[in-house]
Amino acid sequence: NVESSKGYKEEDKLGGDDPYSASKASAEIAIQSYFKTYFEKTDILVCSVRAGNVIGGGDWSPDRIIPDFFKSFFGKKKMIIRSPYSIRPWQHVLDALYGYLTLCKKLYLNPKISGNSFNFGPKKVKNYRVIDIINYLNKNNFFNKKLIKFKKNKNFKETNILKLNVEKSRVLLGWSSNLDIKKSLDITKDWFLSFNQKNYDLNYELSKSQIMYFIKKLKKND
Repeated sequence: NVESSKGYKEEDKLGGDDPYSASKASAEIAIQSYFKTYFEKTDILVCSVRAGNVIGGGDWSPDRIIPDFFKSFFGKKKMIIRSPYSIRPWQHVLDALYGYLTLCKKLYLNPKISGNSFNFGPKKVKNYRVIDIINYLNKNNFFNKKLIKFKKNKNFKETNILKLNVEKSRVLLGWSSNLDIKKSLDITKDWFLSFNQKNYDLNYELSKSQIMYFIKKLKKND
């Protein structure tokens, strides 16, 4: 990562100074080495996928911006944001899964794309910062702003700008994201605010309804 404002392509040079980025690059190199050594001349089909920052209901993982936001909201505890102006390629989890399934189908139908890498991310390369995500979730000020605290961790090395170019996935796979950032945030927010700790059937039904909404929208766009 060279802090470029352009979206990274699959063929760009791999690297990363921080451990997280380096681990991603290392995984790509390992996959390519296995493909070229063992699979290239066989009927075993292999591709690697680079998905942008995934959001969506049901994600309670620690140290992630949206889960932390709603954990703070429900628990009325402070939320610490270390990099409010970092730019990321946000996308809904259903778009990422749609990309994975599309790739599996295309790989089966066209084995020649085996060995390729594919980016899955938002349609357009836009500057959506962490603070923009927080402000959109907190429109109408339903969340107490006093609970949001900005605290830079000088010992934590992190990329400021990360964008993905998804043209290759559009051309070779016919894939593009189905939900824009605002709709992705809207249905993510709906899920968390409707979450019922005592009735998981309600959470299941909400998740199912969002999946059906996604599928219907997908068919309409097709």
